[in-house]
Amino acid sequence: MKKTDRDWMLEETIRAYRGLDDDALGVLKAHWPADRVRQEAIATVLAERDRPSITCPACRMVSYNPNDIRERYCGHCHQFHNEMP
Repeated sequence: MKKTDRDWMLEETIRAYRGLDDDALGVLKAHWPADRVRQEAIATVLAERDRPSITCPACRMVSYNPNDIRERYCGHCHQFHNEMP
């Protein structure tokens, strides 16, 4: 299935917002109350912060997969964290 412009914009906005702290997200949420893409991105980022996750030290990808967390594995790099250079 081909991604729509909205889907692409949502993914890019989520990616950009992941680096912001909660205060900055609050400012953005108040600044654009009618922008559904931004509001959905903010809600997604805040929900992700409440879930267990692991960040790869090499590529910085975040995984919420319980197996990746338990095994300290990066599915993007296809390596275990303790085996990385």
